[in-house]
Amino acid sequence: MGYIAGMPFSPFEPIRSGAKRRRFRLIPVRTLLPNLITLLALCAGLTVLGACSAVWALARQAYLTEVMPFRLRGRALSTLGGMQRVGTFVGPFLAALVTGPLGVSGGYWLHVLAAMLAAGVLLVVPDRNPPARTAPAGPEPRMARVVRRHLPVFRTLGAGSLLVNAVRASRQVVLPLWADHVGLGPAQASLLFGLSGAMEVLMFYPGGLAMDRFGRRWVVTVSMGGLGAALALLPLATTPLTLAAAAAVMGLSNGLSSGLNMTIGADLSPAVGRPVFLGAWRLCTDIGNGLGPVAVSAVSAATALAPAAVVMGGTAGLCAVLMRRWLTPNGVMVSPKAREEESADDVDPHDDDRPRRSRDPR
Repeated sequence: MGYIAGMPFSPFEPIRSGAKRRRFRLIPVRTLLPNLITLLALCAGLTVLGACSAVWALARQAYLTEVMPFRLRGRALSTLGGMQRVGTFVGPFLAALVTGPLGVSGGYWLHVLAAMLAAGVLLVVPDRNPPARTAPAGPEPRMARVVRRHLPVFRTLGAGSLLVNAVRASRQVVLPLWADHVGLGPAQASLLFGLSGAMEVLMFYPGGLAMDRFGRRWVVTVSMGGLGAALALLPLATTPLTLAAAAAVMGLSNGLSSGLNMTIGADLSPAVGRPVFLGAWRLCTDIGNGLGPVAVSAVSAATALAPAAVVMGGTAGLCAVLMRRWLTPNGVMVSPKAREEESADDVDPHDDDRPRRSRDPR
């Protein structure tokens, strides 16, 4: 950064030092200035992309929370999370097809095309109007007020959702590093990731069905217990077969909890200020996504990779215990006012195969 900051002065000093030295001094400006402009443009593009992704993630969660009845909320949000996993799984293969003939820029053009197709779908598909609410009308409250009003929720379940995502994110770091540690090549490590991703895709809808039938607490206990056991026992996986088994258990457990944090956040969100609440809720989960790999790196630097895996496995177990304590047996404890707001949805003539009686804890 100091070199770049001093770069504007380099064209002027060589004027007093002779033509040869002047040409030598101008080399950094001619070579680094275009790269600096490209870097700044890339950073600006990534910033806009991140902001748009955050708005899109919040909008889709708030929309499904409004239009889906409580009895189907787990399946709806788990399907949302599952489709995101499918896209993440398929996207690299599509990019590989276009980067061959088009080069690296083909991946960016594929991104642009996919975004345009998604926007077209949103414009063409009609919205489903949410059910009428009895909540009082008024302006959306500010973020600070919402967080202060629901501070006990963020202090307990918000912290639990942070731990859930931290454990999820850590497995994406621990698994390839352990595969390299036991001597597997890049191709074999990729197969392990593919196996884990396939297990996740298989389990997202059963996970949503379990959330609606058995409750959020059952799903978070089973999924975090399985993920924690797989991480804690990962140091014992020293062969490709045992490592593949650990990767499969991780995928099954993570897929079972697909949409879990979104569902709990939707259950807790108030009718007034729901987008603001969900934005603060997503902040908790995003912080967990960032802290998981950092925790693995810190423990690995202080000790080794195996203790890092065990620590994250213990974190998953702690998360299961805490969330089981804070959640009710069949869902999330909510206020009587929220119970009234959600009670207007129960009959949908277009859905004949769902159960007639909801396991609604409220």
